[in-house]
Amino acid sequence: MTPQAKTRPPTPPVEVGAHDPALNVEQRLLAVMGELSYVQRDRVAPKEIGGFSFVSHDAVTSAVRPLLVKYGVLCLPTIAEGGHSREGNQTTLLVDVTFVNVDRPEDQRIVRSVGYGIDKQDKGPGKAMSYAVKYALLKTFSLETGDDVEAASIERAANGHTAAAPAAAPANHTPGRPALAKFWAVARGQKVPEEVIRMWFKRNLGVESTKEASDAQLLEAAAWAQGIQARQKRLGEALIVLDLDPRGSVEEAQRMFPGLNGLGELTLPEWGEFIGWAETKANQALDQTLANEAADDPDAPPF
Repeated sequence: MTPQAKTRPPTPPVEVGAHDPALNVEQRLLAVMGELSYVQRDRVAPKEIGGFSFVSHDAVTSAVRPLLVKYGVLCLPTIAEGGHSREGNQTTLLVDVTFVNVDRPEDQRIVRSVGYGIDKQDKGPGKAMSYAVKYALLKTFSLETGDDVEAASIERAANGHTAAAPAAAPANHTPGRPALAKFWAVARGQKVPEEVIRMWFKRNLGVESTKEASDAQLLEAAAWAQGIQARQKRLGEALIVLDLDPRGSVEEAQRMFPGLNGLGELTLPEWGEFIGWAETKANQALDQTLANEAADDPDAPPF
């Protein structure tokens, strides 16, 4: 018997609601806002770049699309004139997302957004377009995003994934060494995985076990572990602006710090340097967006 190819079931059609044809495009957009205020973050980045959660383009689109159809609004993204550039493996797009009143197509509202896509081959423009549209929808409709830790854990368990276990103090650690006890208290409080601790101690202190480290080294390690979650979140926010994929962020860190295996091995000064690099790039990108918007504003002051 010839095996049958599996096909994805068709997406059920979304019926256009009985919207008032007299509504203008702003009123329709407001109606969409009235029915949607939150989009759940649906993706988790690999632990190599912090394991932070984020909302995907598909999640935002699937939440917004039915309401745009219901209220008779077309969403048409196009690349603005002169809005395409590429530097190295980073593609930048300036995208005009046009919301059109289907009952009066001349009634439109344009939202300008910028997108970044990092890819060594030909996927950069697609990533940049998805990024730009996602943030145009999020900001136009003032959508909140957030985490549902319990649901995320259930979903990952159902898919056969298990989260890295938080570091637990070794059963035979010496309670008479306050520095050792302090380090493990901090590491456990910050939920630093044991494998990350092993990597960090081996690369930066040259020891295989925390018990081999001196008190001074343990205090240094405690300072590294303290606030690691905040540093990962800060880095993650900058990487989201840059749309930098996990492998790209690790490769950039390895370029800056030769011999690095993963972001978990970064020392405090290296964390500061790497976060500074990411935030500088992100701020430059946002500044360029504001400059482009100001250049297109007919009401902007002449000087």
